[in-house]
Amino acid sequence: MQQMLKLELKIKEFQDAVQNDKYDSVIEKLLRKIDVLKIGISFWQREFSKADDTNGIYYLWIKSKTENKKEIIFDIMHELGHCLDPIKIPLDDRYNEELRKGREVRAWRIADQ
Repeated sequence: MQQMLKLELKIKEFQDAVQNDKYDSVIEKLLRKIDVLKIGISFWQREFSKADDTNGIYYLWIKSKTENKKEIIFDIMHELGHCLDPIKIPLDDRYNEELRKGREVRAWRIADQ
């Protein structure tokens, strides 16, 4: 019950941030999928969004500073794409531009699906 209430509040928080009723169902579906996958999600006061992976537990940090509110939805989709990407870059290779580009392309491909 408590978890369900938290999810409903989180859905409302993101819907209120986007401020467009026609995207409410998309936001709800995305956040319900994230909840089923046991991935956390929150806004943060940064200029970029990111997916944190600590010991295989993901958390999505979605930027709240954006002119285009629809960008919030695309950021959720893209960062979720990183979580669902089966190919992980080892820490030693995190600055390899070719591997990072492939990671970004895969995240968008997964988001499109």
